[in-house]
Amino acid sequence: MPHTTHAHLLMGLVLAAVCACTAYDPARDRKIPRPPKVVEWSHEASIPAPPEAVWAVLVDFDHYADWNPWIVSASGPAELGARVDIEVVLDGESRSMWHRITAVDAPGRLCWRDGGPTTAFATGLRCRELVDDGAGGTRFRVVLTVGGSARRTVETRYGGQLQASMEAETEALAAEVLRRATD
Repeated sequence: MPHTTHAHLLMGLVLAAVCACTAYDPARDRKIPRPPKVVEWSHEASIPAPPEAVWAVLVDFDHYADWNPWIVSASGPAELGARVDIEVVLDGESRSMWHRITAVDAPGRLCWRDGGPTTAFATGLRCRELVDDGAGGTRFRVVLTVGGSARRTVETRYGGQLQASMEAETEALAAEVLRRATD
């Protein structure tokens, strides 16, 4: 084997070892906002479909544009540590952002936190929880937690919009789940 081939093979093994040692660990993620210095919004709804049906729509990021009024596009895998690129409508304008998935427990829980430069001042963590209601439906709960030095500014400037957006998104999620069930 030529010398450069050995070097490439060795470099590949080193990179593989480094990647294996640096798997994403939410417990070590310093950008996840944690109490007590946080503000929080939440919304709950009953969706007349099983958690698996709600989950299928929730993690189908490629089709958010079809139904979601808040996150008008999303792309990326629904996997722990994955990056999801999104376009969100906030304050009447569209903004490109990305999120890191911090929890994915099908079909019960999906969480992601903000990524990018704004996380130096404020970081949001959004968790969606799906619980079987025992009657063929899902109790859906979404919680948005914002931390960081600018959390109060986010609360004052965007709080009402964030709450309204979570409610609109939840309503649209329920409608999309029902639409898919009838197709």
